[in-house]
Amino acid sequence: MKQVVLAMTESDAHVVGNKLLEVFLDESGFRVNNRGACTPLREVFIEAAKEPTLAIVLCSQNGHAREDIEGLKALKAEYNVNCPIVLGGNLSVGSTKVDNLHEQFRSAGVDLITNEFTELKIALEDMLMLSTEQEVAYA
Repeated sequence: MKQVVLAMTESDAHVVGNKLLEVFLDESGFRVNNRGACTPLREVFIEAAKEPTLAIVLCSQNGHAREDIEGLKALKAEYNVNCPIVLGGNLSVGSTKVDNLHEQFRSAGVDLITNEFTELKIALEDMLMLSTEQEVAYA
């Protein structure tokens, strides 16, 4: 089964939610490669390039995700990683939210933004089904 690479963004040391998400995904049947807290984006892509990857799931609790994902598109191209990029958590600092924040993340290379474990599970199941169908079509 393809791996899901899970990581907290580079400036984020919060691990409780990261560990809970790992357990949730593992118990949902996914093989999780959890890189933990304060993970450099390059490390995430190195791991994703090592073996077939269903998705990269990046989490941010400190609100600095915008800064932490700078260069995402370039790394995706450099490591020839074609899987979807998922981002979740607290995505901005303070109580005032930026109006076009999701649009900014999408233009930076994020494919799905979610804060719900169940929504993530459904999305990953859909990705798995599509990836399996594509493998069968190429066989």
